Amino acid sequence: MNGNFPMPGRLQPGGCARRFLIVEMKPSFYKMCGVIAVLALVLTVDSAHAAGKGKKGGGTGGGSGSGLNVVNPVQEAGSDVVSTAFQNNILNDIRTLAAQDWSGLDTLGDNAIILDPSKIALVTDYDVRAYYVGEDTKFRNSIGFNTQAGGIDSGNPLLMFPDASDSLGGYQVVSDDNPGERSATEPLIPRDFVEMGKVQGGSDLNFFNILNGAKDPKAVYSSEGSLNPQQAPYMMAFAYTDGDSSYLVLGFEDTLGGGKKDFTDVVIALDIGDINIGALVASPEPATMMTLGSLIGLVGYARRRARLQKRESDDQSD
Repeated sequence: MNGNFPMPGRLQPGGCARRFLIVEMKPSFYKMCGVIAVLALVLTVDSAHAAGKGKKGGGTGGGSGSGLNVVNPVQEAGSDVVSTAFQNNILNDIRTLAAQDWSGLDTLGDNAIILDPSKIALVTDYDVRAYYVGEDTKFRNSIGFNTQAGGIDSGNPLLMFPDASDSLGGYQVVSDDNPGERSATEPLIPRDFVEMGKVQGGSDLNFFNILNGAKDPKAVYSSEGSLNPQQAPYMMAFAYTDGDSSYLVLGFEDTLGGGKKDFTDVVIALDIGDINIGALVASPEPATMMTLGSLIGLVGYARRRARLQKRESDDQSD
């Protein structure tokens, strides 16, 4: 029994003990106090759950000083077959792109089409997953999204990666010899991921970066440029395909005023589904038109992903 409860033959300050100082304590009394304590705990937890969206705290991805809720805990790289496929087939290709200076580019090559980050929307429901690709900055930034408004002052802002920091600090190739290492101040390794839940068709996906949000929040940069200081762009987006799978890739600039505008201070990749990727690239600006050949394979991606998930389910049931 908890030491805060009164014990027979001892005087306890405060609480139930004051009423029963001259009365013999019976077992039924302790049971009653225990039931009351349990009920109080249940009501407290239930109220806290109802008051907030998502899950408070950082999970594998570390904590955040912003006070926002986390959509889901960060999952470790390679913890399911789909993330393993991303790790083996996609991660280093995107990291190689991220090693470039993205400032002033109209195109990133035949495999990518640059998009307007303020116009990311889904046309069909999808269970969205975000992968951490890497960072190249001195800040410990917090990356999140909002489906109801831009920025964090309204709508339903939720964190994806509360502390987007890793030990590699750049975009060199990730390998068995160079996998990255977690620590309290560098909690991620490239290819960690978070489930963002089912996003409804018709929803906008607005993204934000809380500058140094995991340590000392300084500013909020939004994919909606009109909300940013000097209304400057702090984010870049493009659709990427390797002919077999497709992703929405986001790059974040974290220097006030736009800095070098290389947009690779933090980079993430999102699986938003073939149909949604197809809708985003269906009517691009002429200068950023992706070649038809680079779109081949998008239609079959959903089937491939489903087969991977089914295989994992079958393996777990064996």
